Amino acid sequence: MWLARRAGELYLVNESEEVLERVSASPIGWLRLGYEEGGAPLNQPTPCIDYHDVPEGAAVKVAEYDDFYDLDFDLGVSLVIQSQRMGCVELQTPLNKGGVKETVLLWSNGDVGAGVFRSRC
Repeated sequence: MWLARRAGELYLVNESEEVLERVSASPIGWLRLGYEEGGAPLNQPTPCIDYHDVPEGAAVKVAEYDDFYDLDFDLGVSLVIQSQRMGCVELQTPLNKGGVKETVLLWSNGDVGAGVFRSRC
């Protein structure tokens, strides 16, 4: 399972060999205030995107970025994924300036991709 970015759109690609009963995505991150000043957390309501019964081999849009204005933000995405085999897991991507790049979430052996944090729901 991985994230693919095309222009400013981010897609979850289901290569898990099973139907994902639920996929829920929410943005995470903060605004860069300057090199020495640190950052400010995003304090706006975070919209949640929900999908149900995502078939094997399908891709669903989980985030959208502006390739100019989002460069001032360190952004990521939090995904709640539920399936028969995995149960319910939450995956958080590493934060990246301008939004998430192409990222492996879960390898076929169940290991998480580099920098991805996994927890149970």
